[in-house]
Amino acid sequence: ARYRNYIDNAPDGIFITDQDGQYLEVNQRACEMSGYSKEELLSKAVPDLLASDMQDAGARHFKRVVTDGFASGTLAYITKKGERRYWTIDAVKLSETRMLGFVNDVTDMRKNEEELQQYRNQLEILVRERTAELEEKNQELERFNKLFIGREFRIKELRTKIHELTEQLSHYEQADTE
Repeated sequence: ARYRNYIDNAPDGIFITDQDGQYLEVNQRACEMSGYSKEELLSKAVPDLLASDMQDAGARHFKRVVTDGFASGTLAYITKKGERRYWTIDAVKLSETRMLGFVNDVTDMRKNEEELQQYRNQLEILVRERTAELEEKNQELERFNKLFIGREFRIKELRTKIHELTEQLSHYEQADTE
């Protein structure tokens, strides 16, 4: 009775299946997570709750439990209301005919991760766009800098030439006055 109380009040969904995946025992949390009553769940098997695109992955997961004695993973399940939920499943083989699965609903966490990834992707796009803009502006500044430096060199050359011409003119004027 004490152990039954632990199972019934566990914070995780607990599913016990036979070697074929037929549900034999479930706790209240498993019922809450799936939306099915205990009686409804006991009339189902593991594949009945799996999302259609998760059937192969679910079969591989269950096979690992049967052959290796343990499996852990995240799979998509469909609730009684038709809602797609993601559950992490840590399952162990209790005997040749009994498998025990501890299940946590990680849908909200997964949605948050997907949303965060979308924000990261958008941020990467913005960073690439801004980087391209900055590179373009930097190239423009480099062109202006080269023009400015070229202009400064030309002004310096002209000043030198003016100075030379001024000295020549001064020499001519001195020569004319002598």
